[in-house]
Amino acid sequence: MDEFTIEKTFNISRYFYVTSYALENEGDGLSWASPMSLTNAVVKSLSGDVILLKAGEYQIEKQLVISKALTIRGGYAGTDIDSLDTSNPQSVFTPKVPIDVLVNVTAS
Repeated sequence: MDEFTIEKTFNISRYFYVTSYALENEGDGLSWASPMSLTNAVVKSLSGDVILLKAGEYQIEKQLVISKALTIRGGYAGTDIDSLDTSNPQSVFTPKVPIDVLVNVTAS
């Protein structure tokens, strides 16, 4: 009898929690209680991960390069992954650099 091996690779998405306000001590981004900046979430994430943005205005001061497949969702209240901010469920990007160099997204 022939023997064979079947290998299956599972890609488990991680969630990174991001806030728009300046953090004196940035967290690990793994919960709303320990959020991180958008830039650091993009850097630390792997392809397939999810970045959740708390509702607010995100001031982008330098080019943000995204070169991996990420899901970025915004407008959260900052309590769980289902609740949107009911007063203003938006995550707004305000560029401090020319818009043509703000975000660079490349497919891989």
